[in-house]
Amino acid sequence: MAKGTKTGGRAKGIPNKKTNDLIELINQEYEGFNPIIELIKLSKKKDIEDSLRASILKDVASYIYPKRKSIDATTYENESKIHFIVVGSEEEKKMLEDI
Repeated sequence: MAKGTKTGGRAKGIPNKKTNDLIELINQEYEGFNPIIELIKLSKKKDIEDSLRASILKDVASYIYPKRKSIDATTYENESKIHFIVVGSEEEKKMLEDI
């Protein structure tokens, strides 16, 4: 193995053969299929449980919004941890205030 630089293999961001084969198979059987759109449609149904709806929306959100990292801080009085959420935009701040 070469040290320092990549010398072969697939370029970064290029799907592997199995991924390409799966995408092609899905497109042959279900033209225009988009799993994100299907998940959103499913979440809009009235007869699903709230926990499933929340799980679907959480999964879809991960493709739209970057994941935020929490920051741990330890207090010295009782040595408990406090979690802070790093908020990026004004819209996200407003959303958290509404909770």
